[in-house]
Amino acid sequence: MCTDGQLWSTLLFMLLVAAAIPSAVFQHRFLVQLESQHPKVWSTLGKRTVLTEDGNTSYASAQWYLLTGEFATLPDSALVAQGMKARAFFLVTAVALVAWGVAAVLANASPRLACISRVLHAIGSNS
Repeated sequence: MCTDGQLWSTLLFMLLVAAAIPSAVFQHRFLVQLESQHPKVWSTLGKRTVLTEDGNTSYASAQWYLLTGEFATLPDSALVAQGMKARAFFLVTAVALVAWGVAAVLANASPRLACISRVLHAIGSNS
């Protein structure tokens, strides 16, 4: 049996996963391009003071560089466009995370695998 709270929690969790995967891919592509095409910027980012779990300050600083929008000053329009897409997907992922968290707390329900078929059926019947 799948309660309405579990249904919403499952639906929003699926949305979170669906947003997080392309977000990670776009962020990774942006960071790889930044490192290869703008090594001076990359090395400057590595000199910033940031907290990291693995000591890779360049990567952590570059993620912050992306999320704060500092990359928009780069003279590389293709990389800036790629950064805008990565940043937008990150923001969608953050909103999905908050929405799922709030819904799970308010409904006191966590996602359930058993609810996935009900979610997919509901989506299919609306099409």
